[in-house]
Amino acid sequence: MSADAETDLNILSGQRAGLFGLSILWIMLFHCSVRPAWFPLWLLASTGYAGVDVFLLLSGIGLYYSMERDPSPLRFYRRRLARLLPPFLLVALVYEGTRWATGAIGAGDFLRNVTLISYWTRGDQSYWFLAAVGLFYLCYPLIYRMIKARHRLLQTLVLAASVAMAFALRRNGVLFYRYCGLVFRIPVFLLGCYAAPAVKAGRRLRTWPPLLFCAAAALLCWYLWIFCDPWYLRMYLFLPLSAALCLGGGILLSFVPTSGVAKSLLWTGGW
Repeated sequence: MSADAETDLNILSGQRAGLFGLSILWIMLFHCSVRPAWFPLWLLASTGYAGVDVFLLLSGIGLYYSMERDPSPLRFYRRRLARLLPPFLLVALVYEGTRWATGAIGAGDFLRNVTLISYWTRGDQSYWFLAAVGLFYLCYPLIYRMIKARHRLLQTLVLAASVAMAFALRRNGVLFYRYCGLVFRIPVFLLGCYAAPAVKAGRRLRTWPPLLFCAAAALLCWYLWIFCDPWYLRMYLFLPLSAALCLGGGILLSFVPTSGVAKSLLWTGGW
């Protein structure tokens, strides 16, 4: 892409694997036990939690493409289960089976953990992401029908209700620590779902104004992150940060030839 060319929102789909790859590295940096001493890198590492938001926003877009190819809810669920269950069971059965075999947990805990019941009943965070994704997949055929019917008001109300739910959750400390990872991600996922038709239609954009706007938005979110007090207010920054990084990152990746490091990145994100 030349510097003065136009781009389009379909770049979010075209650069999806690269964005996934960057998100994986970002999340790994967040979970690294050693925090970098250099402040910009420390700030990047401390906000790596938002890599999950990038995943979910792009997933909302990707699910629309999937349903457009085959709108059958039953086949949609089969495809999602085929992608989600094998890797989860491979990890969970080995990990939880080892814990059970060594006496760290009992048979009841083993079953509750591998079926995700432990997350919904007592907020066990081990597999919260799988529980969240499973819920989003379960609801998506209804969201898709709402999008196709162009119920703009209903979409706005659902998005507003999800944001309000995040605010309301803070009033209950126990529930907040159990389910904040899920509830604060609902608006992010919905944003990806709602943006999907425009992405698939390839709505045209100039290259540089959106890129500069995304860079400014991301820097503002990182600046606010430093001064957010109390700490939980930072959770509200993940929605604008993930949106800015998805679009801005997609535009930047379009300039990178698919070779060398970029090829490895695409391979990592393509899993």
